[in-house]
Amino acid sequence: MLERRKNSPVRDDIENDVYKILSDNYLITKDIKKHDYYQELYLKRLAQTNKDAAVWVNKLIAQEKLHSKIESDRIRGKYVYSIVLSLVIFLSLFIYLLMRQVRIRRKRSLLEKKVLDHL
Repeated sequence: MLERRKNSPVRDDIENDVYKILSDNYLITKDIKKHDYYQELYLKRLAQTNKDAAVWVNKLIAQEKLHSKIESDRIRGKYVYSIVLSLVIFLSLFIYLLMRQVRIRRKRSLLEKKVLDHL
């Protein structure tokens, strides 16, 4: 987007400067009619240049907002993936330890029964 516009502001600024210089020169030579004409051209061009610059800035802001949203969504996705993966790992470990504890308790109770039966 900026590549198209890259040389345009320089050209616009030069044209604006030419109109301003012409206006000032005609004022010095006291040719008020031509001074007013070039002053008006200068002011119109300057207003248009400012308007164009505002449009481009707004487009850049919108583009940056979109890029920022995409980037934040990508980062948020990584966090969600990391959290889900961590939860799966911890839950698996917890279930494994719980099952192991249940087996150990069963074996212990069976051993206690055998010991009590032999006494």
